[in-house]
Amino acid sequence: MKGNFQSDNGDVLLDVALTGVGIVFLPIWMAKEQVTAGRLRHIMTAYSGQNLPINAIYSQRRYTPLKVHCFVDFLKQKLSE
Repeated sequence: MKGNFQSDNGDVLLDVALTGVGIVFLPIWMAKEQVTAGRLRHIMTAYSGQNLPINAIYSQRRYTPLKVHCFVDFLKQKLSE
């Protein structure tokens, strides 16, 4: 897709959509509140983007704190929903 405006920042794209400048492609979690409130609406509902991997990267040590493991497990659970 080509146009007059391009950005790789989701927050900027959300602002652009809210001001009515154009159409944007955003993850549902980013636009859900605006869609629910009626400020944005879905178009092209039959189209879905590709799933992209998310990686948790942390320092490799002999001992990784339990809170790091818990946070990674939390991310796995929440992002799989």
